[in-house]
Amino acid sequence: MDISIKEIKRNARKSLKGKWHLMILITILYSITGLVWNLIPDIMNNWNSTFDIINIVVDSLLIFGYMNIVLDVSRRKFIDISLLLKGCTKFFKALGIKILMFVFITLWSLLFVIPGFIAAISYSMTFYIWVDNPEIGIKEAITRSKELTEGHKLEIFALLFSFMGWILLALIPACIIKGYFPQFFNFTLTLGMIIVEPYIAVSLADFYNKLIDEKAKEETSYFV
Repeated sequence: MDISIKEIKRNARKSLKGKWHLMILITILYSITGLVWNLIPDIMNNWNSTFDIINIVVDSLLIFGYMNIVLDVSRRKFIDISLLLKGCTKFFKALGIKILMFVFITLWSLLFVIPGFIAAISYSMTFYIWVDNPEIGIKEAITRSKELTEGHKLEIFALLFSFMGWILLALIPACIIKGYFPQFFNFTLTLGMIIVEPYIAVSLADFYNKLIDEKAKEETSYFV
């Protein structure tokens, strides 16, 4: 089944209609460590390693809840901001998924950049799958993502690449700010990306919804 990128993005915009401001707020909360750190003067750069650890911990605490909200938006459900904290009890599994994905992508990247990029696309549905199936194991979530994206990697790449204009648009204010206040470049860029992030995440969620619908139809036709 061919999936239209234009249709995916159109559906994402419809899903975000009237909710975009709330999703930006939720994304700010999800990305709060990055925003705060980018406001700290450059003199604190020797704490980068510590911040990286803090950022991984916070992201692992919140990613399940954030992806849950993203899926709810893509399915036109009510947004419950309290869901952001829902995944705190799933911290270790979230951390395990992030570490295993990082290891796999790094190993593929050792061969060449392209295999690593393909691996990243293969694993792009892992967290969506985990949110829908919280009982499954870490490796199974990654394996299911590989199976689900089989035959659709080019379409996923095209979807991600289609946001390049939005990303460049987010870069413009940061470049302007850099000319006057270079210390705020990273903060402005992060803030710009936070505005774009809900659109990208919901579009990927809509792509995921179409993939699981396609899989369900294939399984149904197999037993008919």
